[in-house]
Amino acid sequence: MVKPPVRGRSIAGAVAGFVLRVARESIPRTQAAMAEALGVDLGTMQGWESGAGRSRT
Repeated sequence: MVKPPVRGRSIAGAVAGFVLRVARESIPRTQAAMAEALGVDLGTMQGWESGAGRSRT
């Protein structure tokens, strides 16, 4: 039986967040440094990596 996604986190979001984290760590950069480089808030960066962003379907 397939479990439904955790509230606020889709499977695609989890995969994209994982890929983002792996890419960031390969540089290497902290979440804070990457957020600054991208011009976003640290909370936004953390949300992206955790897959907690809102789905746009």
